[in-house]
Amino acid sequence: MAGAGELLADERDARQRLAASTALARERATVRHGCGPVKKSATGAVHGPVAADTGLPEPAARSPGVRLLVVCHTHPRFSRGGAEITAYETFRRAAAQPGVEAWFFASNGKAHGAKIGVSVQQPFGPREFVHTGEAYEQFKLSNPDPAFEREFGRVLREVRPDVVHFHHYLGVGVEAFLYVRRHAPQAQVILTLHEYLIICNHHGQMVTRPNLDLCKTASPQRCGRCFPEQAPQLFFLRRLWLQRFLREVDTFIAPSNFLKERYVAWGLDPAKIVVLENFLPHEQARTACGDAA
Repeated sequence: MAGAGELLADERDARQRLAASTALARERATVRHGCGPVKKSATGAVHGPVAADTGLPEPAARSPGVRLLVVCHTHPRFSRGGAEITAYETFRRAAAQPGVEAWFFASNGKAHGAKIGVSVQQPFGPREFVHTGEAYEQFKLSNPDPAFEREFGRVLREVRPDVVHFHHYLGVGVEAFLYVRRHAPQAQVILTLHEYLIICNHHGQMVTRPNLDLCKTASPQRCGRCFPEQAPQLFFLRRLWLQRFLREVDTFIAPSNFLKERYVAWGLDPAKIVVLENFLPHEQARTACGDAA
């Protein structure tokens, strides 16, 4: 068992590596150039010259700083799960930091309050987006809706993030990592791994079907025994599919060494994973979604 000194050293190293990733994003923000004046309304919306092809404001000159977009599978006003609350607290804390502008993007598969012809809304403020599309394919962790890239890409071009921090891929789909590359190529992509859905098709539980025995290793043969209705070859293709999109991620955050070890065994590059515990105390979790009831 690692001693306290080793654990502290590991945490310092993780924070330094994560800080280096953010520093790179800050450097990119500093050297990026825009055009045209920018005005902000009382709501915080950005107004500037409009691009004829997109209808969105042109990138405009601004003071150096980090623009952060936090992405989660749902909003804590709809669900109070740990990932949702941690993601929203990341957004809230970042927005309070000098030199940081932050936005929050959440999927909402239940289409809460959906409007006809509108798949991205801002019901909670100008810096919080809610996507109300319902297309999602669980086996591949995929969003097959061709309209999602258009809507998510529109948000990316409007926000122009330097860092996109995913706290989940449910709802948005793993293809969203690639969409960031297409529509915000300047951005660093960070993914917090909250559980084992990528590794385990059994709801990410890492237990077998139907006996519920603990499982530490995923393979086409082992997964095929848990899911005899699926050919083992499909699990091989599933891994290739997921790895293709995970290559677009710059940094993974694992809340524990155990979780990191499972993902390294599955195939992620250990050099890209930092171990950093979720920072959300109980009282702050309440505050993050206090009026969500």
